[in-house]
Amino acid sequence: MDSEDELEDRESQLPNALKRKRTPTSSEFDAPRTRLPLTINPFSYPPSLLSQFPLAGLTDQDEDPSASIRDFPHRGLEFKPVATAASEPDTEEEEEEEESKPGKKGAEADESVGHLHVLIQAIHQFLDHGEINKAARAYGVILQLRPDGAPVDVRKHHLWAIGAEILMRNGEEPSAGAAKRWGSAANMAKLKAYYETLIQQHPYDPRRPNSVSALDFQLAQLSCEMYNVYAEQQDASMRLEEEMSEGSMEVSYDAEADGATGGQDARAEERGDRLRAKALKSMQEIAERLDSLMAEPPYSKSHDYLRLRAMASLYIADLVVPRTSNLDTGANDPERQRQREREKARGCLQKIMDNRGELDHFTQKIFRECGGQDERDKKRMHSSLPIRKG
Repeated sequence: MDSEDELEDRESQLPNALKRKRTPTSSEFDAPRTRLPLTINPFSYPPSLLSQFPLAGLTDQDEDPSASIRDFPHRGLEFKPVATAASEPDTEEEEEEEESKPGKKGAEADESVGHLHVLIQAIHQFLDHGEINKAARAYGVILQLRPDGAPVDVRKHHLWAIGAEILMRNGEEPSAGAAKRWGSAANMAKLKAYYETLIQQHPYDPRRPNSVSALDFQLAQLSCEMYNVYAEQQDASMRLEEEMSEGSMEVSYDAEADGATGGQDARAEERGDRLRAKALKSMQEIAERLDSLMAEPPYSKSHDYLRLRAMASLYIADLVVPRTSNLDTGANDPERQRQREREKARGCLQKIMDNRGELDHFTQKIFRECGGQDERDKKRMHSSLPIRKG
């Protein structure tokens, strides 16, 4: 028989197809298996980059993740970017859209966000039904939530506006019919303090012009103050008219007996003028604050502030003319003051159009009427504000 060496020599001379398969020995089974790369540095990475790959558990055959992951490899593949001024959404709608994207938060955070939306819907229903106390309790629960491990940002989901409405309507009794006014004048001090706190906490940031900030809070505060002045004047005027109507028959009997006429009417007119003067003083103070804010951008270029300033001037124009003709107005001419205020209103509306803003149908009508005042308009003395009836 041929020796093992002779068989191996003969086999080496045979074609590959006729060669016998060699059975590995037990020692070869026990040897560790190492996978050699099919190619060496297939992406031609520089040595400085290759030295970083082991830190991330990658090989030279993997694609470079640094193009899609910031600060690689010091941040992992599951890196969650930190919010910065440049990366944060500019508007509340974008922030809410980011929150709703799947895979961005854990299960506990998603559950907190779900509770937040349920509570917000409940608050809206409570406010619609006039259940202010329940709305206040639900709002307090929202302020205790920690969706991201931090207190809820009241600028999101219009929570700041919801809080203002709850403060303004505190103590309101449910009623079947429509309320005569929104909120109560007794709550104005708390509402102003609430807005002042928000203004201090969230100043305007020019790098994020569309973000909710002091620009929005000051506008809402001044609007509420204007509405409160108007509502208080209207409420007092209605009470005065009711008193006049209830006492008119008694006055007529006294007039027939004593031969006197017009005594109560004159007193009512004087009381009405005092109410008008009080409202005028309040509105002039609000107009001065508006002028102070609008002396510089971004307030001077804001269409909302320009529109509010125009409405303030139109309301003042209605208040400068006294109800009684025998009232001493001093050196000031009421008609001239009224015309100046209407011109201010027209100037504000003109700035809106110059800045490519749009006016609604009613505001366009006001703009045309403020351009001139004929005799018929003077006699009519019709109101200019949308909240007043002509």
